[in-house]
Amino acid sequence: MKNKVFNYISFWFNQDFRYADRIALFKKLLMLFIILNSFIVLLASSSILGPDAYFQSAPPQMNGIVPLISFWNYPALLPYNWVFLILLMVFAAMVYLEKYERWMTLLVFIFWMNFLSRTTVINTGGEVLVGLFLFYLVFIGKSKSKDENVLLVQNALNNTFTYAIVIQFLSVYIISSWWKLLDEGWMGGFAFLHAINIDAYSFFGLGDFLYEHLWIAQTLTYLSILYQISFPILVWNKRIKPYLLIAGVLFHLGIAILMGIFSFGLIMIISYSLFLDDKQVEKIGKKIRI
Repeated sequence: MKNKVFNYISFWFNQDFRYADRIALFKKLLMLFIILNSFIVLLASSSILGPDAYFQSAPPQMNGIVPLISFWNYPALLPYNWVFLILLMVFAAMVYLEKYERWMTLLVFIFWMNFLSRTTVINTGGEVLVGLFLFYLVFIGKSKSKDENVLLVQNALNNTFTYAIVIQFLSVYIISSWWKLLDEGWMGGFAFLHAINIDAYSFFGLGDFLYEHLWIAQTLTYLSILYQISFPILVWNKRIKPYLLIAGVLFHLGIAILMGIFSFGLIMIISYSLFLDDKQVEKIGKKIRI
């Protein structure tokens, strides 16, 4: 029995890497997001990143590897944060163009973690998720070595960290739905209504409209919970998956537009590329390839 379990696990981690095209598309879309996000922040860099920003930077830490992922916070470097932001865009563009891909991915990860550290108070779960994805992507790639053992290790790393990315994404839905099931506000059907009435997340009087039509707010609340619970299970069904992904795109676009949480919505939609079939990946890949 133990041997069967070991062989089964070994097969999944040591099989030929079949997800290269999906990961390549996912990485390109992720780099486009980072470039777009960085450009938007750059337009207001003095207010967000500079020494006179609206919020103070976190104090720099000197222990472990923390200085490497928080050097943007050093007072002497605050005036140059905009330069670091441009470098982040350059590194992301290099990854998109598949130039020095592994090293550039590592630099994107380091600079993105610095960006997160510098902008903690305005980040959403989307930016944090990007940081985790970037860490996993550092380990996925091609090896130029002719040593068979090195190639086998790289193949195992590719499989392992691809699974890690998928599990990390699915855990967002699993953990989110679990806590919502334990929350009286969500189970009462009013959580969405309360959130949409916060000024920062409201949309042209939508909150007032939902107060007048409570059944709509409750329906949206329950549908969101149902979707998050069912996604990790139904996404593996080939017949249901296309409709599930379309529903998810609409769901996250709704969050992005109606509640203004654009980065989180975009990251979740980008992550759906991990579940596309080979023909869909090839079709989209041709459109975004330079």
